[in-house]
Amino acid sequence: MPLGFDALHRRVQTAITRAGVEPRAAAGRLIAAAADDLAPFGQPAGVADLVAVLYLVELAARYLRDRQAEAGARLGHVDAWLLPAVEDHLAGRPGAGGVAK
Repeated sequence: MPLGFDALHRRVQTAITRAGVEPRAAAGRLIAAAADDLAPFGQPAGVADLVAVLYLVELAARYLRDRQAEAGARLGHVDAWLLPAVEDHLAGRPGAGGVAK
């Protein structure tokens, strides 16, 4: 597991559950702040956003595997918040060519 995943998890969960930030916005902010959040773990600033994206993809896979949406979990519908935030970021990332939809 990449260094910093725990810090990213804490940031996004705290934003959503304690600060009341809308989930999609929290995921977007997580990616945007990744360079600062991951610097203490030695992650290079130029790839920190991708580490945050990988964290979110791992989280989505976990929620899907655990069938969180079917269980009624608030964040279980990753297609409504998590995946759009990842797609928006990757589509705007320089040199990435965007994500095929």
